[in-house]
Amino acid sequence: MASGKEGKIQKECLEAGKKHPEVAWLDRSNSGKVRVRGGFLQLHEIGTPDLIGYTIDARVILIEIKDEDKYAKKNHSMSNEQIERLLDGKKRGAIAGCVCSVEQMYRVLNGEHVGLDDLT
Repeated sequence: MASGKEGKIQKECLEAGKKHPEVAWLDRSNSGKVRVRGGFLQLHEIGTPDLIGYTIDARVILIEIKDEDKYAKKNHSMSNEQIERLLDGKKRGAIAGCVCSVEQMYRVLNGEHVGLDDLT
């Protein structure tokens, strides 16, 4: 999990998201590589959102979380891979968004594509 402000927001969003009545399963994903004996282990692909899951009616959930400072910057400080993954999910009918608070995450879980419509 990310450290500092962003890690705190991720933890709050994960805990709150699991309690949302429409959420069947929600978990934290880790992407990139980690060092293991003999080399590196590839976790989720680069660009995989911080929270992934599905609703009680089997819609995919993809939520990227940024702290308030990162969220205020261009494209919410998301990498091209993160933007591509979220927009592809949105296009295919996923519940997708980029958020910096539990309140924004609830808006995403309620069907809004928070943080995606203002990308440049």
